[in-house]
Amino acid sequence: MDISPTEAWAVGFINQGLQSPGQVIEQWNGTQWTEYTALAFNPGDQPSLHGITAVSATDIWAAGSLLTDGGQLLKALFEHWDGTAWSKQTARFFGFFEGVSADAANDIWAVGFATGNTTLSEHYDGTSWKLAIRPTSAPV
Repeated sequence: MDISPTEAWAVGFINQGLQSPGQVIEQWNGTQWTEYTALAFNPGDQPSLHGITAVSATDIWAAGSLLTDGGQLLKALFEHWDGTAWSKQTARFFGFFEGVSADAANDIWAVGFATGNTTLSEHYDGTSWKLAIRPTSAPV
């Protein structure tokens, strides 16, 4: 996701299903990519980021999932860049978020799938992430 010719961000994950899994956040400065220091998670947690979007250079969101409790619990994972630092939020809804899009600071959407391979979407209204009502759909 690019902000300008001298600022771009990319997210992903490494070692999923292996020892020491984790997320990757990298920033482009117009010359080279630099890995950004990842947020701290509990030992054994497996964070993965799949999508990233920006409202501005100081309002960037990444979305993915967090496998925790020894692989027994899956949570939605959202991470936010405020221009200085990344922070994380987990959602009470279980699912894998694959994409995220922002129209404004109070209008951000994340989409993916939940258990049973049903579609899942959440909306950020500037205050919190909430499950978005969606039409009934066939499994993906």
